[in-house]
Amino acid sequence: MSIDGREYRAHRLSWLYVCGEWPPRDIDHWDMDRSNNRWTNLRLATPGQNNANVPVRATNQLGVKGVRQMSSGNFQARIIVAGKLHHIGTFTSIAEASAAYAAAAVEAWGEYARV
Repeated sequence: MSIDGREYRAHRLSWLYVCGEWPPRDIDHWDMDRSNNRWTNLRLATPGQNNANVPVRATNQLGVKGVRQMSSGNFQARIIVAGKLHHIGTFTSIAEASAAYAAAAVEAWGEYARV
């Protein structure tokens, strides 16, 4: 949106309108739809929390967040928290690796974890 020639993001203006103050940090959309700026869909977030609430990337060959297949055929679960890569473990099935990533994501980001 544009006000007096200056561009503003609609979700930040929504926050200002409801709270009466500019948001002190990032705003996350619960449902990941950036065009859904209803008040019930917005929440304050740190940059890490905001990045945690994203879908699986289109380039992800397995279709599972935090899991990659190793040359041995096993699956490795990894997570990045506070800019540091953490090895969660190596598993024989994609389901086990996915469950391990999901548990680590919930521990790291709580309700912001999108698994």
